[in-house]
Amino acid sequence: MTNTADRPVAPAQMLDRDKAEEYAEWFRTLSDATRVQILAWIAQQPTGTSVKDLTAVFPQSQSTISHHLSALANTCFVTVTRTGTQATYRVNPACADEMPDAVSILTGSCCSDASAAPAACCSTSSEETLTEPDLREVVQERYAAIAREAAQGCCSPGQLTPTGVFGASLYGADDTEGATAEAVSMSLGCGIPATHADLQPGERVLALGSGAGADVMIAARQVGPTGSVVGVDMTPEMIDLARTQASEAGLTNVRFELGFLEELPLDDASIDVIISNCVINLTSDKRAALAEAYRVLAPGGRLAISDVVLVGELDDATKADVAQWTGCIAGALPADEYRQILKSLGFGSVSVTPTHSVHEFAQSATIRAVKPVVG
Repeated sequence: MTNTADRPVAPAQMLDRDKAEEYAEWFRTLSDATRVQILAWIAQQPTGTSVKDLTAVFPQSQSTISHHLSALANTCFVTVTRTGTQATYRVNPACADEMPDAVSILTGSCCSDASAAPAACCSTSSEETLTEPDLREVVQERYAAIAREAAQGCCSPGQLTPTGVFGASLYGADDTEGATAEAVSMSLGCGIPATHADLQPGERVLALGSGAGADVMIAARQVGPTGSVVGVDMTPEMIDLARTQASEAGLTNVRFELGFLEELPLDDASIDVIISNCVINLTSDKRAALAEAYRVLAPGGRLAISDVVLVGELDDATKADVAQWTGCIAGALPADEYRQILKSLGFGSVSVTPTHSVHEFAQSATIRAVKPVVG
């Protein structure tokens, strides 16, 4: 009889690092109890479910449900199919096949083939496709989630933006006078438009897609107490964050309005200068947004915005990628098309000046234009 102590012991195998990172990300996604409940509910709906259906079941707001679904989609636990404005969520069966349970990790059985490639859950791509009606919702969900997490102290947006490409790292010490440090840290833009707008005391300024309000506060200092700045943003969470920051800064010449760039809540010819920081590219109808900018500018008023422009041809996969849309790349216009749209709307003195590279085929640029004085 062979003594079991004499049997050779198989050498321990190290779990592949890429697999371990992927598993850890999956478990982090499922660390929220509501998220686990939502995923389990979706798994019981063979034809899929919608945000509206889920809000009828769970005592959460639509934006909170959307935030959870976005996290589940990002780690490929669910797939998203969009038909017009309707989004249908289903469990991704590939994850059920690939994700290890706690027992397999505790027993080491997930290491049985140390040479195997990393788990392939996310190699089964989401069925999500972007269409104009739902792009606004996708962008809104992404920036609402960032605002909520920042308000709760969960993360710094600076961690989401490459240094020297997007965000707070673009601002020098002299550029941020008037803004709170927290508002600047929340910047996700590709430039510093208020610095390039040549703002003068007493001017009326509009910031398109004002976010946490850093550029609004910087502009408010430059136009002084006789001037005014209004920020328009479509995300309620960002509006709340900006109002809090402006209050902390003690500013009395600023206000923030909830609205869409394609339907600005402002009167005709009521603005002298329009600034914006990497937002026009996020709109699905850029001509409509720029037409609204023209409408609210007073004759002689000027546009001075930072935005991303294409300098090469994006492949179809990048154009359809949600992350590339919300990350300000896939929705960008070629510089020549930007100029053409502005001129066709009636703007004069149009210029597009590149500042730095943000992608292999895209650059940040300062875009200027003037609304002519008639007569």
